[in-house]
Amino acid sequence: MRLALRTFIETGRFGELPRHPTRTQIVQALGAPERVGGVSRRHRSPTIHRYGDVEFHFSRAAPDVCVRVYVEWPEWDRAVRLPARCELTEWDLPSRPTIQDVESYLSERSIASDALRRHPGLPPSLTVPTSGATFIFDDGGTLSSISVGA
Repeated sequence: MRLALRTFIETGRFGELPRHPTRTQIVQALGAPERVGGVSRRHRSPTIHRYGDVEFHFSRAAPDVCVRVYVEWPEWDRAVRLPARCELTEWDLPSRPTIQDVESYLSERSIASDALRRHPGLPPSLTVPTSGATFIFDDGGTLSSISVGA
């Protein structure tokens, strides 16, 4: 599967998967997840499928539909680890991007974003309104994740 960061940010689509893929579509495209989460005695079906640094989240209300894709940025200098079946066609943020790096990336590509949000008790974040892609930063201003959801 071909994967471009710009397409993910602008559309919310992860590679060739539709915007809200089913569990079956994800497994067919990426294979069995490396890890699963969100399982309990009461809820046997996992609500998270994890592939490298990428998580696909499912709701309990619609357990077979992905409601959020979450890409966790590494805390050390290494590239984001993506699913093995993904081929990167464009993923050109540095390994530890800052708020300024992300703002420049968006600006250079004419991708509109809301103003940086800083609320007491919450990490700083930037959102691309067309897709709902949200860049979440740590207190030092370094990217910690990108999240796209319903």
